[in-house]
Amino acid sequence: MVRIVTLSFPMTSVSDTVETFKKLPAPPNFIIMKGPWVSGKAEERIKTCTLFEFDKSKQEQASEYIKKRYDSFLGVPDVTISVEEWVDVDEALKILNGQAVE
Repeated sequence: MVRIVTLSFPMTSVSDTVETFKKLPAPPNFIIMKGPWVSGKAEERIKTCTLFEFDKSKQEQASEYIKKRYDSFLGVPDVTISVEEWVDVDEALKILNGQAVE
């Protein structure tokens, strides 16, 4: 399974965001984390994107880690966080065909 988390914040929150990033715990060994990447576009808000990959059997633990990680940013002014869950094609086909996903 994959979770893609995007976080955005205004320039006025850069300092708070950077300090929060520095304090984040490393992911557990069952999660492969890629990123965060920062958008290279000069816009009103700065955007980051992080990908978390893990086995479906660890979904509950991964969800807890990701939630705790991004709850750390709730004190940062004007931060927005979006979490998307992605599944591989085989799982998606099972869902689309109405089959129970194990």
